[in-house]
Amino acid sequence: MKKIEADIEKKGNYSYMTMAKYLPSINAYYNYSKYHDNDGNEKFSKENTQTFGLTLNIPFDSRTLNDVQSKKIDYLKSKINLENNNLKQNSMKKLVLLFLEHACVVHHFSLPLNKSLIAIFYLTHSC
Repeated sequence: MKKIEADIEKKGNYSYMTMAKYLPSINAYYNYSKYHDNDGNEKFSKENTQTFGLTLNIPFDSRTLNDVQSKKIDYLKSKINLENNNLKQNSMKKLVLLFLEHACVVHHFSLPLNKSLIAIFYLTHSC
């Protein structure tokens, strides 16, 4: 059960990461270089340089919408898988409880034994 819940969280995060992959980004940069060594020769002396600017990255991809939607579908499938697993566990518990109650009625077990069997079942099959 914990594994399925972790899978849901992982797939939810993957859908957000997929969306983030296609978002535009703006970057600012600045570079400064100072030259100290010119060996007294003016011909080889270099100036200090500064560069700065902005870059804008806009990813264009025809698969963008498809990728995002497929990750969302995977996330929803994992949530349905968790729901199905919960339904299976609940139906199994009900089936075993019915079996235990029937066995207690047919074999005339006392009520404390019936409660003990049910308690043991819940302890061994807890989620």
